[in-house]
Amino acid sequence: MEHREYSDTKMILVDNLQIHQAANLFPEMGQEEIEKLAADIKGNGMQVPIALDDDGKVIDGRNRLRACKLLNRKTVEALTHRVSGDATIRFVISQNLHRRHLTESQRADIAARLAGGLHGGDRSKAQICALTQAEAAKQMGISERSLQNAKFVHQHGIGPLQSALTQGDIPATTAAELATLPPEEQKETVTAGARAAKAKAAEVRRKRTHFISDDVHTAPEEEKKERFRKLASFILKLYLELPENYQKSLIKSIAKKAPVRMWLDSAEDDAA
Repeated sequence: MEHREYSDTKMILVDNLQIHQAANLFPEMGQEEIEKLAADIKGNGMQVPIALDDDGKVIDGRNRLRACKLLNRKTVEALTHRVSGDATIRFVISQNLHRRHLTESQRADIAARLAGGLHGGDRSKAQICALTQAEAAKQMGISERSLQNAKFVHQHGIGPLQSALTQGDIPATTAAELATLPPEEQKETVTAGARAAKAKAAEVRRKRTHFISDDVHTAPEEEKKERFRKLASFILKLYLELPENYQKSLIKSIAKKAPVRMWLDSAEDDAA
């Protein structure tokens, strides 16, 4: 992305600065790191100005701004960039992605928010501009599958599970499995830690694949139908979360399978 900068920097009142929602998608430094940054700024000055967009919102430099507040500074040096809309999002990504040690799950989490036009953690605010899933995944260097896992967690996971994903404590694939559990079970698993979460996700996968394991063909007819009914219900749940073009492609594939169609109809009746 190309953009032009104003040639001059300005001193801006700290209290007048607001953070752009796209910048808030990226995790901030911890308090100890901020204190070290503040000490460096105090000793050596702030080497890089705060970056602002056309609306005067901070699009890069949140941590420097926090450090300056810690030093009780009233003003900071800022440079305005001629960016807005989607260009702002791409600028924020370019400034943050390679300087931060983000896990794949954290990148998936950010991509899902970018693709969904989410609120940067604050639903009282208007949505940020949304990229397509393909664009967001490419920008963050992940697969669309990882993005969809993160999106599923935001739609079906409880707050602590979403936070664990955002902080990179639990992989997106694991978090997506846990998001299929009842809220209380999700809470219990997340509280137990990353190792327990991984074990529970593996258990969820085993239970799901048991529905279509080799012995299903020799199981009693009623058990066979029950297994496929549960599987169809799970597939339907995932299907309804897919973009419309994915739904059309998938339904063409499964519509040819009469037994599957029957069980899907049954699952849809149950969902209703």
